[in-house]
Amino acid sequence: MIKSICQLERKLYIFDEPTAGIDPDTRNYVLNGINRLVKKGKLVIMSTHILHELEFIDCKIHFLHKGKILYEGDYVSFLKKHNTENPDIAFQMFIQEQGGELNEETMFV
Repeated sequence: MIKSICQLERKLYIFDEPTAGIDPDTRNYVLNGINRLVKKGKLVIMSTHILHELEFIDCKIHFLHKGKILYEGDYVSFLKKHNTENPDIAFQMFIQEQGGELNEETMFV
């Protein structure tokens, strides 16, 4: 399904948790397809809770909470800002900096 979507010539692609519940080989295939769209200059919006996947996509990241953008930047800068190579730890530190706790209302895009 992802392959056929990536072959469509669109200006905007939206993926909601595209790698949820799939095996590692298929996950790499999906992420490579999404990254090809980005490199072709397409606008891609992807939601994910698997933060380390963003390392493989040339993208800008946004953290949203209750409809507000709390962070906008790139993956590497986000990790450097929190002095870690682990995106899950960086995210936990980020939430604490915001004065909150990690919970089901916190969404990553």
